[in-house]
Order: sequence, then C-alpha cells, then structure tokens
Amino acid sequence: MSDRRDSDSDNVTIEEATVGVKADVKTLQQLSSSGRAAQKKRDDNQARKGFMALDDAMERHLNEENEEIGDEAQGTAGH
Repeated sequence: MSDRRDSDSDNVTIEEATVGVKADVKTLQQLSSSGRAAQKKRDDNQARKGFMALDDAMERHLNEENEEIGDEAQGTAGH
C-alpha cells in the first residue's frame, strides 16, 4: 500500500495494488525457509536482549545491596 502526500495540503491519497509473482516450487520453498529463519533469528535476538536486561538489572540490584551492607558495616564498626 502506498501513502502519497500532496505537498500543498494535508490530504492523503491511499492507493492499493495487487501484483502477481511467478515462481517455481523450489524458489517459494527457499523464500519460505528464509522467512522462517529470519523470524527465528529475530525471536532469538529478542529473547537474548531480554535475558541480558534481566541480568543487568539483577547485577545492579546485588551491587546496591552489597553497598548497603558495606555502609552498615562501616557505620557499626566505629561504635
């Protein structure tokens, strides 16, 4: 679908087109396989980014806890 904007106004013209593609079965299977592989890669990357974000958050939390414990230990050591 094409979105063509007129430079003189905010009017939008939307045009639709139907196209046909000729291909043999082997080519269509390759395209389908490539599409599945690309989707799997996107899913894997998204999961990896999620795990990395979780790992970073846990590390920050543990560092904050360690700092608090260290501060408490220093505060009681002088008494």
